[in-house]
Amino acid sequence: MPQLKIPVRYYYVDSDQETWRIETKFHYAEKTLAIDPKEAALILLDIWKEGDNSFSKRAAEITLKKIVPAVNAARKAGIIIVHAPSPPVAKRHLQWTRFAGDEEVNPPKPSPPEWPPPEFVERKGKYLEYSRKIYRGPQYFDSLIGFRDIADPVKPLPEDFVVTTGNHLHRLLKSQKILHLFYVGFYVNMCIQYRDYGMRAMGIERGYNVILLRDCTTAIESHDTVEELSMTKASIQHIETLLGFSATSEDFIRACENLT
Repeated sequence: MPQLKIPVRYYYVDSDQETWRIETKFHYAEKTLAIDPKEAALILLDIWKEGDNSFSKRAAEITLKKIVPAVNAARKAGIIIVHAPSPPVAKRHLQWTRFAGDEEVNPPKPSPPEWPPPEFVERKGKYLEYSRKIYRGPQYFDSLIGFRDIADPVKPLPEDFVVTTGNHLHRLLKSQKILHLFYVGFYVNMCIQYRDYGMRAMGIERGYNVILLRDCTTAIESHDTVEELSMTKASIQHIETLLGFSATSEDFIRACENLT
């Protein structure tokens, strides 16, 4: 059976009682994984059309130069392609109905919390003084991406899969007997980790082997990190420490081309 032999790395925090508190002893470790391509999937997470902001432009360049070649290599190697672009965007593509369950087709409306009071949660009325300018809630998010779609260079092909939720993705993976998930997409300090189909949910909570292609992502940086992309580097190392492995797109493409 042909195998995808790919070098990966992770960040090792020594658990020895005498040294685990010594941060200078923490280090990267590497190994080579042999993966059956029929048991692997490439997850394209939140790869949207370019917006008019700085991080969207950075993401668009990564999509063209890094993600597209990785997707092409995965197709040739027989690795399934799964698009996870957020529920509103996913439902613009017919493929999303494959493996969709009732919870995706007819999602339940969440009940308002009993506590804290709704007025406090929304920082309205007498609680207005506690408000601040910050992203809050799914309604804001839905309006933010309401005009967006999957980026043209990675638009789903008829044979691809499109998912809306973590349960939707899990149902698909179970059907296809998939164990290994390669992740590409945006943003590494937010959605890549914390979506319900992201690396934390699928790796830690569900037990899949998750591998980030670390040059196929970027973070939303801050004013004092953007020049060095420090947030991106720290988020990748966080994933390598707690969630799974990472690899480069070049190593992934080479492994796809040299199945043995």
